[in-house]
Amino acid sequence: MKKLKNYTSNLILCIKIMFTINPANFFLKLFCSFIVPVISLFMAYLMKWMLDYLVNYNESIFYKIIELLVIYFILKVVNIIITNIERYAEEVNNSNIRRYINNLIITRCTELDISIYDDASVYNEIRYINNNYYSISKMTEGTIEIISAIVSFILIIIVGFNKLYLYAVIMIISCLPAGIAKLKYTKSFYELGVNQIKDERRIDYLISLMLDKNYSQEIKHYSLGKRIYKSHKQVYNKLFNDRKYILKKSLFVSSILLLLPEICYLIIMFLTSKKITGGVLTIGDFYLYLEFLTQIWGNVNRITYDVDSLFEENGKIFFLKDFLEKKPGIKNGKRKIKTINSIKFTDVYFKYPFSEEYVINNVSFEIKSGENIAIVGENGSGKSTIIKLLLRYYDATSGTIYINNTNIKEYDITGLRKCIGLYFQNSYNYAFTFRENITVSRDGEEDNEKIRKALSVTGTDKVMQEKGVSLDDYVTKLFDENGTELSGGEHQRLALSRTVYSDAGWFIFDEPSSALDPKIEYEFFQRIREVSKNKTIIYISHRLSNITFSDKIIVMEKGKITESGNIDQLMFNKGKFYELYNYQKSFFS
Repeated sequence: MKKLKNYTSNLILCIKIMFTINPANFFLKLFCSFIVPVISLFMAYLMKWMLDYLVNYNESIFYKIIELLVIYFILKVVNIIITNIERYAEEVNNSNIRRYINNLIITRCTELDISIYDDASVYNEIRYINNNYYSISKMTEGTIEIISAIVSFILIIIVGFNKLYLYAVIMIISCLPAGIAKLKYTKSFYELGVNQIKDERRIDYLISLMLDKNYSQEIKHYSLGKRIYKSHKQVYNKLFNDRKYILKKSLFVSSILLLLPEICYLIIMFLTSKKITGGVLTIGDFYLYLEFLTQIWGNVNRITYDVDSLFEENGKIFFLKDFLEKKPGIKNGKRKIKTINSIKFTDVYFKYPFSEEYVINNVSFEIKSGENIAIVGENGSGKSTIIKLLLRYYDATSGTIYINNTNIKEYDITGLRKCIGLYFQNSYNYAFTFRENITVSRDGEEDNEKIRKALSVTGTDKVMQEKGVSLDDYVTKLFDENGTELSGGEHQRLALSRTVYSDAGWFIFDEPSSALDPKIEYEFFQRIREVSKNKTIIYISHRLSNITFSDKIIVMEKGKITESGNIDQLMFNKGKFYELYNYQKSFFS
């Protein structure tokens, strides 16, 4: 009962999606599936009558035979047209469903928390949904096909068999063992497929490494291609061997069981032939009953195949259903915000999903509008996590973050993030034009003067001049053979241009100069100071020489703030900052 309820629930979901995508195509498929069995029934009777007329031929029935042939031909043409229309509807549906699923993945990944990327099972789920988008149509169409086959059964038995019901029952029973065996092995294949999702993803990853330019030099240098090939072969062989084992068993059992309906069909042909010689049936009857038996046999196989398929597709729909039912853990606030005057962390603790270790421990500090703040510390000290909490990529495990003396959770997240221009140390550029790469920070809004200013601040304008490219040229050759390839530092400058172009009241720079050479780095910080007058800047940096102008420096160690003050105070205290500053000074001098 529970399985039926789950199936019904999944079927309703699929029908809703089909209706959302294209209701006309759904009804077209429904119409085609039910009209074809009726046409097949008429065609069988037409052939019976023609055979009987031919056996008892005389000139008076010549035109009747011609008439039947014309009708038969018309029905044949109609059947071909309907079959092609049905095929067309299925293709259109699959194309629309693929688009729907792609849009769904993009939309849901936008709506859901960034924490979904911390859960490997979500990657499995998304991959499975994306690779099995056709399950939606197969689930719906398979159910329609089963109903159509049952209707065909009823029509044949009511109209055609009269006293030969027993033959129909024998034919149906003879087909069942092969159908049950197929269902069993389909279940095995489905369970195997679910268990192999991780390995399938690994295969995709290994292939993607060979197609990713970022890895190409190191792969060539260390001859990693051989290792990747070996890993791919091992994983693929394991997948193949597991499937091959089930295939062999399925092939052996099915081959034996499929002989049963063949034997029954031959026996029924023999018994029917005897009735003809005995004068009980005509040649036309012989054809009619064998045609009906063939249709019954085909319908049993259709039902078996569709039930078999529905079992598998039903399981796949669970992945889609689960993905649709995911809800953001971070609740959006209703309070609008246009400017940030202050930020305050009060006794904030935080640990990442699927982790028991706190990466932020009892952190409290305040930043006011117009200040230049630096957050420093060694790798893993919690610097970047502070920013993720401020942007509400995650919510604090405990404690409170205040914006303008109001709990951050009360604010609209989109509005809050628009108040902050952001650059993360792992920011990437997109295979878009230079213009699009810059303007995405303002929803594509274009202001040529501000674009020019953003390019000038980061030195990207000089890069573009040297390379002879315009704003409408593409970055990378991924989709445009005339695209422009950039070095690591040049990529970083373009990404920084995007941050500057946002023209937000607050800027956050997470390691903004890690890939810049010393001269460009110096010029960049000089320009940042020029354009950031009356703005608030938060720097996260390992290079302590870059943050000496900051109004306040926050020093973090193992998720805690251990020191706070301006550079003079911190150097006087001779704590962790003093130690790191002198180490870097001696190292780089």
